[in-house]
Amino acid sequence: MRDFVLRPYRPADRAAIRDIQTQTVMLGRPLPQPVMDFEHQLDYYLDYYLDQEPEGVMVVVDTRGAVVAYAICAVHAARAAAWQRREALALAWRWLRHWPRYDRFTRRYYRLRLRDSWHVIGETKPAEAHCHFNALPHARGYLLKPLLQHVCAYARAHELRRVYGELAVIDRRRDGRHLRPFGLQTLCSVPHYTLSGLLGQPVWRLTFLMHVDHIHP
Repeated sequence: MRDFVLRPYRPADRAAIRDIQTQTVMLGRPLPQPVMDFEHQLDYYLDYYLDQEPEGVMVVVDTRGAVVAYAICAVHAARAAAWQRREALALAWRWLRHWPRYDRFTRRYYRLRLRDSWHVIGETKPAEAHCHFNALPHARGYLLKPLLQHVCAYARAHELRRVYGELAVIDRRRDGRHLRPFGLQTLCSVPHYTLSGLLGQPVWRLTFLMHVDHIHP
């Protein structure tokens, strides 16, 4: 894995994970302009995993000890869903209360996010466990396999056989062919309205499935 080291999450890693999410939100790049209250969206993206299932979080550090990538996994589906419903309502209420003071870009961003969220509501989940991966641009390409192994080991320890996840991909990667060498099965791809709107090109939210017995250390 070159000069990277995989290790369990520590509470001191929290700021670095949030920073990676901020720096890579647009297909490996930060947003072109600041979004007001964005820190609360980071809370929604990450806090369940970091607070409720920290044992399902793995980070990758470089030779300087800096966190450059992470994997987060949840295996308690009902608990995660209840947490997300509660926090989604709180987040939407915050947007509503603060809407008059939001600038034009912030309003555009949240309109697009709401459109994406509306399409996610009611989707049938393909597996009980779910995961997310992220890495700084210079660390991508080397780390997916060991992070997948961690996620599968965590799911296997809870007697779960399948894990699903989602990736934002550009049009030519919509079919998920690039994921097959890692043992990932592409289930579907739907428009990612936020990134498509901000980037001015088609971007897709690709859902993949992995069978934990097919991926071993």
